[in-house]
Amino acid sequence: MRMRYYSETRGLRDGIEVDALRVIVRDLYLDLKENGLLTEWLGDYCCDEGDIPGTAGRDPGRATVFEIGRSDIWPPDPVEGGWSEDAIFDFLPFLGSKVSLPVEGSGRYHSFNNCGWHEQSFPHEPARSQFIDRVNRMLTRFGSGWEMKGDLEIVERAPLGLDDLLEPKLPGATEALQIRVRGAIAKYRRRHSDRIDRRDAVRDLGDVLEPLRKEATKHLSKDEADLFNILNNFGLRHNNESQKDDYDAIWLSGLFYHYLMMIDVLTHSIERSALQAAN
Repeated sequence: MRMRYYSETRGLRDGIEVDALRVIVRDLYLDLKENGLLTEWLGDYCCDEGDIPGTAGRDPGRATVFEIGRSDIWPPDPVEGGWSEDAIFDFLPFLGSKVSLPVEGSGRYHSFNNCGWHEQSFPHEPARSQFIDRVNRMLTRFGSGWEMKGDLEIVERAPLGLDDLLEPKLPGATEALQIRVRGAIAKYRRRHSDRIDRRDAVRDLGDVLEPLRKEATKHLSKDEADLFNILNNFGLRHNNESQKDDYDAIWLSGLFYHYLMMIDVLTHSIERSALQAAN
């Protein structure tokens, strides 16, 4: 978890802007390169053989443009190139797919002129996980807050304290239901989701919630039922808002996380009841 500093918690400074993000990404790339985490991709140098191509071949720029499909991110200097936010967000997952850490002693040692080791083994872990951690420390400060997932996709960051709802366990739910919930989450969080995507995601969660309400209420205690009714009535009372085309984005965000929380509570209630019945 990233530390939040005094001036941030007090609202004394805003998050980083795109100009600062360009500098951070440039320095990240240079640091990875200098520390050997891009050697597998960019290649090595030998005092006898000269440049030894990596997996990118003899022209990493051409390979990068071909793979990403845009020509404005090579050479990899976001500052000099004045990269857009989209360019940075395309480059970061690409870069994350290339990092690896050479295994010391896995290749051959070239003693002439102190040339050194030319390694042959380049596992992606723990280099990739460390890369994601570094990227997330800057993305959480950029704009409204973003994060890179384990698969390198960049998505909207959850509000503080609600992260667990975006990776739900849903123990009392069927596999089909879990797939629908994960699909709604992915639709809502993806970087270029628009109002229609988010409205549809909330509707999808509402469709999941409906059969769970009927099943779970059979297993709640009186106190739990009272609390459930408060939460349930909140969702039912305002669900019509998500059917409108002129809804407020903040309101829709609240309903999205409300539905996720309700689904989480109800599936755990169903599982608890099943375990009690089995005993």
